[in-house]
Amino acid sequence: MVVGAGLVLKTVQAIEADNVKPIPQDQVDEKDIKHAPKIFRETCKIDWTKTAAEIHNHVRGLSPYPAAYTIYIGADGKETNIKVFATKLTLGDTNKQPGTIDTDNKTYLKVYAKGGVLEIIELQSPGKRRMKLHEYLAGNKIEEGSQFI
Repeated sequence: MVVGAGLVLKTVQAIEADNVKPIPQDQVDEKDIKHAPKIFRETCKIDWTKTAAEIHNHVRGLSPYPAAYTIYIGADGKETNIKVFATKLTLGDTNKQPGTIDTDNKTYLKVYAKGGVLEIIELQSPGKRRMKLHEYLAGNKIEEGSQFI
């Protein structure tokens, strides 16, 4: 945001000073064009072995659509896909296995990763609407011993 704002200001000042030489789009060399990579379903899956900061940015980059997702494994071994729309990042060393869940089933849902902890703020389970965490926990319980993969 800060870098972009500075670039906009610099560009406007250059236009004002008549120091900009516009190039028609059809005259741009093909080798200079950079295309964004296509996003596949596999691209959206959260990899809990990455650093907490990388995961946080992954979630932010895919929200609101197509949305990052993870697989919740309950204590009974049942797997459920969960879309994650927003997280809060806390950096710091953790000694827990990546994907380990910590929750009080009322107000917070923390997931451990390398170099930090991610607190899930908004999520969606299959067939349900997107919810704030406290709404989700009002109707769903996270079991002790469960984790994300």
